[in-house]
Amino acid sequence: ALHRFLPLWEAEIAPPLRAGQDVLIVAHNNVLRGLMHHLDGGQGRPLPRLATGQPWVFRLDAALRVLGRERL
Repeated sequence: ALHRFLPLWEAEIAPPLRAGQDVLIVAHNNVLRGLMHHLDGGQGRPLPRLATGQPWVFRLDAALRVLGRERL
C-alpha cells in the first residue's frame, strides 16, 4: 500500500508541508503505519497499533524529518 501512496506524498502532500502549511491525511491503517515508518526513515521505533478514528499530530522540520508525534 505504501508504494502506491508515496508518489502522492511526493507530488501533493510534501510540497505544502515544506511551505509550512498544515495537512490532514485520512487513510487506511496500513497506509498510515507505512507512512509513519517512512517518516522515521524506514527504521527506528516500532510502529504503534493505530486505533480507528484516533488522530495523530506530527511535527516536521523543513526537510520533513519528524521532530515529534503525539496522539490526540
